[in-house]
Amino acid sequence: MNSLIASFPSLLVAVAIPWVVGLLFLFGFWHIRHVGYWPAIIGMAFPIGLTWIMLGYYILGYAGEGLYLSSNIVLQICLMFVFLALSFHRIKKDSRPFNREHSSYGLQQFISAFDRTCKWLVYLILSLLAVRAIGVLSEVLLRPLFPWDAWRGYAIEAKVWFSFPDRFDAFTGPFFLADEIYWTGETTHPSGLGLIWLWFVQNIGDWNDSLMNAGWPIVWICTGLLLFGFSRLGKVRLTIALMTTYAFLSMPFVSTHAVLAGYADIWISVLFLVISGLIYLKYKWRQSASIFVPVIAGCLGMLMLKEHGILWVGVICLSMAISNIWLKIDRARVLLIVGVISVIVLLVYYYALGPSGQWLGNEGRLGIAGGVALVFPPSYESLFSILKHLYIYSNWHLFWYFFTVLYIAGLAISIFSYPDVAYFRVTMILSLSGAVFAGICVFTDFSQSVVDGTSVNRILLHITPTASFFCALTLEKLFQLSRCRGA
Repeated sequence: MNSLIASFPSLLVAVAIPWVVGLLFLFGFWHIRHVGYWPAIIGMAFPIGLTWIMLGYYILGYAGEGLYLSSNIVLQICLMFVFLALSFHRIKKDSRPFNREHSSYGLQQFISAFDRTCKWLVYLILSLLAVRAIGVLSEVLLRPLFPWDAWRGYAIEAKVWFSFPDRFDAFTGPFFLADEIYWTGETTHPSGLGLIWLWFVQNIGDWNDSLMNAGWPIVWICTGLLLFGFSRLGKVRLTIALMTTYAFLSMPFVSTHAVLAGYADIWISVLFLVISGLIYLKYKWRQSASIFVPVIAGCLGMLMLKEHGILWVGVICLSMAISNIWLKIDRARVLLIVGVISVIVLLVYYYALGPSGQWLGNEGRLGIAGGVALVFPPSYESLFSILKHLYIYSNWHLFWYFFTVLYIAGLAISIFSYPDVAYFRVTMILSLSGAVFAGICVFTDFSQSVVDGTSVNRILLHITPTASFFCALTLEKLFQLSRCRGA
């Protein structure tokens, strides 16, 4: 406790700098006058700001300057001035409200919305969220826990760089796909987590096993703020937005990854939500193309954090392309094109790796990125394992039951009855993410990890905040449709 009190000012600086950098960056490229903006931008600022922290370390390392705290702080201060200038330019350019109908977007509108809802329910949810946050923060700061594999991989990076800042070349590799750490053999992921840990311990000035993990509960809180803010920006009523936020933050597996510091999955999940939510708001509010700059920053953060970032960035790009095609040409043609491409892919897979496949000669195994390999025959056993994790085990409460029902309803709404381009794009992102996830679990040797139950929930965590956002939007649309039919 004494070390916590003594190191608190340094820890505050370590948290404040990326938050301020992220806020100034977002002010420069994204602004919308509507209730929900402030929770969204505050929740988004910290993970986006740490993206710039990681990028600063990468720049210093590859420039041969060493991973020194003072150098990175100077770099971040320079970025602050640049983003501050961009913010003033944008405020001057956009001096009038984006949408006059929703120009009151501060505390006054939140209070008016609060007064029109069930006060007791809102008080209850806010109280539960406060208790949950206090429990998670105390768990991390007073009793540190470490996943052994992440500790043997990423923490060794941070510890070596903390003691020897000039030894950035000790962990060599491409920018977004690092080589295997040669003395541990535990990871082929990028060094983003090691750099996050390095930032905290350098600011604290000591290798503190508790305080170095402060980023994990903070990003858990940021995910809740972001989910609530995006829901309100999507015109979701206050009670639904709060209930969705609490439902997400109270999931056992989500809370575990806020307390069990060391995995990158909760960071990937919040950045995936940033990207999906901003894409939704781009088309919901018809905002300028500058909103794609934070989207690109989110993609960059995922690439620096974990190898899976490459997969999700590809999913985002492909979903955008498919959405554009779907919205511009006849739906029947799109379905026909997708069907033909799917059949061709399955035929290539079968004849390349199947019993009669002689094209590649890999005896049922074809290596692809990151040590994962296509395998034949497909592992349908992994599908049953996924269903157990979704619907039987208690990791997610009853979330995936509700999501399944709402996804079916949302898919029908977005395709057949409700012409909402923004909502359709979120539906496409989730649909493609689910298809890619199922394909990896069935058609690659990752299926063994799924059957063993070692990684499946961590991958699901990447898309769960976006799935929660989709649930909030769908519930609001169902309420609107029922009201229209009742009238």
